[in-house]
Parts: sequence; structure tokens; C-alpha cells
Amino acid sequence: MSKVKKKVTKKKSVVEELTIEDMDCVLETLRRMGKYEEEEIENLEVEVGDIGNALKSCRLKKMVSIGISVLRNGTIKGTEERIIVTMREMNNTGLGVLEFSLKGLGKTGENVKKAIKVNAEKYGIKVTVHAPYYINLLNDDVIIDKKGKETKIRMSDFSKEILMNCIRSAHQMGAKRVVFHVGFYGKYKYEKDLALQKVETELKEVMQRMEQEGIQDVILSPETTGKKSIFGSLDELIMIAKDLDLNKIEPAIDIAHIYARNNGKINYEEVIDKLKEANEEKRWYMHYTPVTIGKKGELRHEGLSSMKPPDFNLLMKAVIDKKIKVEIINESPRNIEDAIRLKKRTERLIEDVAVQDGMRMILE
Repeated sequence: MSKVKKKVTKKKSVVEELTIEDMDCVLETLRRMGKYEEEEIENLEVEVGDIGNALKSCRLKKMVSIGISVLRNGTIKGTEERIIVTMREMNNTGLGVLEFSLKGLGKTGENVKKAIKVNAEKYGIKVTVHAPYYINLLNDDVIIDKKGKETKIRMSDFSKEILMNCIRSAHQMGAKRVVFHVGFYGKYKYEKDLALQKVETELKEVMQRMEQEGIQDVILSPETTGKKSIFGSLDELIMIAKDLDLNKIEPAIDIAHIYARNNGKINYEEVIDKLKEANEEKRWYMHYTPVTIGKKGELRHEGLSSMKPPDFNLLMKAVIDKKIKVEIINESPRNIEDAIRLKKRTERLIEDVAVQDGMRMILE
């Protein structure tokens, strides 16, 4: 067979592999290359290697989904309207995941839950829930009411009730994950093994209650924390997931928190390797924001324009190189704007890798 005929045959084989979704993405990627005229692109009169690189780039992009966090704020009606506008904008800009943060008792209005569920289905957006920050499964002290009197309710029990409210809300709005902070070590500060046992005991009870209520579609996601006084190192959370059930409990990996917890240091490859060792097939859930840290850990979130660490490009290079699937929630103050910037930055990195590596990587 002549070289020309081989080339034509190979090109035909690659083109036949394209789905309609692939084709749209491939054409757009070829346009961004800037090598061809529009008529050449529409007729696929381009080098087969460029089609292959564009296809690889498109499939790699499916490994990474960028999203945003939205706080339940103000009135129920105001939140409902904001959700509708936000999810429409997410659809228009290609953002794929919405994390809805609950306040108070972990509940929200029926109209808000309906708006989230309807628009998530309409636009194909994944939804997760973030529980209120005051949850503390390690604190067995009784709660003091506003009048300074002791109640009969322990903080750990109250925290489980809040967590269950969040799980019910998530289930009702079609969210598949509840992210939460486990709480301060407190009396377990120098007994981390006991802290781990305590957390597992409390989460087992939550899982049992979920089973009793028939809620099987919500994953519990304890989040890595940015201060050493708070339970939530990556190793601790992976251990809990392995001990209990990695299909029902899965760490939420906050990159800025890991960076802050380790005094301004993070080894991205090591983080990804730990996740792959736990389960290389899973799509891992992450938070990202630039951050300012102090002696005790995280101080505040910053916008992308601040140029503060941790380095998003290095994170994504590790993700792409080690071929893991991730969903990344932007937590910077400039929510949608910075999320769009992260998405574009990710796409450029992926396209660079696709061009540099050619067809070396085997794609699923």
C-alpha cells in the first residue's frame, strides 16, 4: 500500500471514530490551532495527526470538569432567582458543577430545591451540597443556649442532625454529594488515632440513618482542612473512606487547604498518587482557590488575579499526566469569572499536552 493510501485510510479510520459530540469539539479545537482556513476545517481537509491531537484533547477535557460554589443567601425567593440566573450562565460558559452551600440547620426552601433540580436536569449540570461550617463530630460537650443555660444536646449529636438535614436536602434537589468539615480535634489534639475512631463511629451512624431513610444516592465527602487544629488531613480522610466504604464516603480534596495545612507546601504529584492508590477509576472532587496563609494556616481566599499560590497549572499538569478524572470547584471571591478563567487555562494545558504527546497516550 502506498504512503498516500495509508494516510487516507488512517484519516478515514480516525474520522469514523468521531461521535457527533467529538466532531463539534474537534472542529473547534482545529480552529484554535490557527493552521487552517474555515473551509478546510469544515471539510476536514487537514492533517490526520492534527485530527488525532484534537480528538485526544477533547477526550482529555472530559476528564476535568470546572464548577462554582453558590451560597444560600438572603431570602428564599432571592436565592431561587439567583440560582436560575447562575445555572443559565453556567450552561452558556460550559461550567459543569454547582456546589450549593447550606446555612443554619442545613435546610432550604422547596422552591430553591426545585429550581436547582429542574435547571440541573435542563442544563446537564452536576449538583453538590456544602454543609454549614459549624459541624463538629468530635465535640461531645452539651450545647449552651442563648440564655447561657446547658441543653441536653451534645454538639456531636446536633452536628449529625444538621448533616442529615443536608443529606435530605441534597437528595431532594438531586445533588449526589454532601461536603462537610468534620470539626476541631479539641480533646483529641494529642490522640489522633482516637479522633479517627470517633469520626468513623459517628459517620457509621449517619450512614445507617441514610440507609433507614432509603437515601442511597448521596456520597458523604469530609473535606481536607486548612488548619492543623481541625481534623482533616488527606491521609486521615482517605483512611476513613477505606475503612468504611469508598463508594459511600469520599474525601473532598481542597488544594488550598492542603497547601495551608502544610505551611505553604504541596506536592501535587504526591496528592494525586494517593488518590490513585485509593481508587484510580474514581472522579475525584476538588476545591481550588488562591489563598493567603498565616502561622496557623489559611487566612482568606484570593482571586486568580492575586497570583497567590497554590499553583493551578502545576495541579492540572499532575492531573493530566497521571490521567485521573476530577471535578474542580472554584472557591475564589470572583466566582464565575475565575471559574471561566480556570476552565480556559485547563483547556489550553490539555491542548498543549495533546500536541506535545501526539497520539502516545492511550485513551479510554
